Amino acid sequence: MLSVWNPSYRVFSFNDVDTTPMVKEYQTLLEIPYVAQNRIYLYLDHRKTWKRFTHIIGVPVEEARVKETVKGNSHGWPWVYIKKQLDQHIRSEKWDKALSVSTLGIYGLVLFPGPLGIVTHNVTKLFWAVEKQNVNPIPAILTETFLTLMYCRHQGKGIIKCCIPLLYLWILSHICPLETKGLTWYSDQPIIEKMVKLVITRRDERQWQEQILNFSSHNYYWRKLWTTGQPILISMGGHHFVPLIGLTGCTSYILAMIMRQFSSTQFVPNTKGFYQTHFYHEPCREDELKALRKSWEEVTLMERSPKGLSVIEEYSLWRNRRDKEYQISKLTRSEESISRQEVCLERGDIGSSSPL
Repeated sequence: MLSVWNPSYRVFSFNDVDTTPMVKEYQTLLEIPYVAQNRIYLYLDHRKTWKRFTHIIGVPVEEARVKETVKGNSHGWPWVYIKKQLDQHIRSEKWDKALSVSTLGIYGLVLFPGPLGIVTHNVTKLFWAVEKQNVNPIPAILTETFLTLMYCRHQGKGIIKCCIPLLYLWILSHICPLETKGLTWYSDQPIIEKMVKLVITRRDERQWQEQILNFSSHNYYWRKLWTTGQPILISMGGHHFVPLIGLTGCTSYILAMIMRQFSSTQFVPNTKGFYQTHFYHEPCREDELKALRKSWEEVTLMERSPKGLSVIEEYSLWRNRRDKEYQISKLTRSEESISRQEVCLERGDIGSSSPL
């Protein structure tokens, strides 16, 4: 999928298809309540994390300071140390505390893996915000996914590690219609639980590439049965894009480019302000982050179009011009990963049995 990622517009682009994971889809997968969608994470670097970490795992603050580890630019705690606390809570039958610690491990090892098994400060801050402040983690998850995709694509090599399980399930749901056709949002069983049990026909890397590159708008599985019939979010705070704030930076995606995923009409996107919402966190950008977060309080919703999936002629013409002007370095394979952000990338090879 790296080879078809368009970092300029933050979409997977192949043939006449433009598609990208969006808040609504991930929110349905993780069963985030619809009413909580506007409560998003805000990165503020100066806030201390030790007290929050000690509250989560149940150790003294001084012990947390001593056990803190630094790897490159990443500060955090080794999973080996956290796992010992988890085992102790299980032996003491402190199940609520054990659940919190194990969930922190999922955040730090699966969704946002740090270097050498480190659960970073940034991961701890996000976990605290989700658990204690009821924020929606989806924008942060999408941010780190997009930032990693964009960096790897610009470099022409790299390996995706951030939030890879969700991205993998999202891709399967759109390119493997036969295996996923039975998934519906009104089932009693959680969608993500059903998805991880799917039996997917095994394909090697070449077969994945052929399948993806042969898709067109006629056979791409645009809207999944598990997506709900709630109104479509079309703008927020006057923006024609969805601003996303993550652990290491900020980015966005344009709703107008993926309207077919809502079974709605595809039209030419308004990109005003879009390119300015891609940056890594710096102290001087705190006011920008607060403004972007505030824009989530002013959302504009639209009912689904009764006409169904369609594309206006102007969009097709605009897309043809865009593709002629768009050029990017060829993607290369390498065992050496890119370490722009250690929380997202590690050493390794791109797996041969995955479309990623």
